[in-house]
Amino acid sequence: MTYEDLLRDWVVYGTPAEVAGRLQQFVDELDLSGVILEMHAGGLIPIDNILTSLQLFGDEVMPKLK
Repeated sequence: MTYEDLLRDWVVYGTPAEVAGRLQQFVDELDLSGVILEMHAGGLIPIDNILTSLQLFGDEVMPKLK
């Protein structure tokens, strides 16, 4: 598996709507019951960006998931 394969097939990123849609695909196809958030991959993302991502996830992504 290449890095490109991993990004395409398993890593979820994008706008809140894109993330919600992709996660819903995982729920539907894999009977996914949970996710692990890694918003600080590589340790190079500023804390303000991480907190914004977490807030968006809670406010706009989670409510859209069944």
